Amino acid sequence: MENLLSVAYMPVVESDGGNVLYWEALARIRESGEDETRHRQFIAAGEEFGFIHLIDKAMFRKVAARLRLQPDLVAGVNISILTVERHLGLLLGEFYQHVDVVDRMIFELTETVQITDSDTLKNFIYCVKRANARVALDDVENGHFQIKHIHELEPDFVKVSGRTVDLVLAGKANAQRFNHLRLATDGRGGKLVAENIDTEEKRTAIKNLGVPFVQGYLFGQPIRESARVDELTPLPMALAEACFSQKA
Repeated sequence: MENLLSVAYMPVVESDGGNVLYWEALARIRESGEDETRHRQFIAAGEEFGFIHLIDKAMFRKVAARLRLQPDLVAGVNISILTVERHLGLLLGEFYQHVDVVDRMIFELTETVQITDSDTLKNFIYCVKRANARVALDDVENGHFQIKHIHELEPDFVKVSGRTVDLVLAGKANAQRFNHLRLATDGRGGKLVAENIDTEEKRTAIKNLGVPFVQGYLFGQPIRESARVDELTPLPMALAEACFSQKA
């Protein structure tokens, strides 16, 4: 699986300045170029046919290797709820094998399947936080993650789906939804991230709604893992350190 996959890094940045907080590691099939649909279909097939844990393990190892090469990098790695619930032993084995770099990782839990074992999920989050790593909930309000999960799981980051962002900014959904998400996130010591920000108008509108961090094509296309070190350097690192230290 590691030979099949490559990594593309996409930044999460400040909504009011553009400084990079961390880089999300996205799984890419090596021979599929920039075809987003094929990459998504492969991940979906992994969850449907039971090999998503192999994808997650491969990505974990690739990101850990990059972190060792680049001591100033902070990176997010996606982890399926299915991997946590069905393969916790394997996941924690990888986690502790790379414990020297996990404090620079954000584990982004994906929302594509429903939580069926909340105790196992909470145990994983407990282990992550004990090692000074961070947790994010991905695509909140577009899948199975809702406000109640912010209260139950207390993530460090809550990533609001691009669909919700677009509906609110188009006036098709109540802007108070962002306020409720922000209050719930702030109340648990976390930070809100708005996804799918591809225009300056969206960035400004989101900033005015009080969302501190954003992600999207406005800040560039994902950068392949072969990128030079300077292309993946968060500037300044003090931003990430200050944000993370507030949770410590």
